Amino acid sequence: MGATMRAEEVLARLTNLGVKVKADGGYLLVAPAEKVTPEVKSVVMENKQALLAALRPVPQKGIGYGCGRCGHQIYTKIVDGWQCDHCRMVFEVIGGSRGPLPYENQKQQ
Repeated sequence: MGATMRAEEVLARLTNLGVKVKADGGYLLVAPAEKVTPEVKSVVMENKQALLAALRPVPQKGIGYGCGRCGHQIYTKIVDGWQCDHCRMVFEVIGGSRGPLPYENQKQQ
């Protein structure tokens, strides 16, 4: 088992070993503790980055009219509103009265 395994294969392997994995920030939480064997530790550590990438929620993106500071139009949804992907300025509302356009729909066109 090498570090080249896909995250889905690693998660399936860990499920077969009887453990669940959850991403919490930059950490992986593995439970239940009594089933965390040296083999489980090895699998998790070898594939940590792939597991973190697969288990983290993808942030919502939106397109607005343009940032008031830099003019960039792509934003990421955060707790306080929307953050410009370019200069990191935070706005409560983007896109005026129409609201933001979903970024995922615009990428495909």
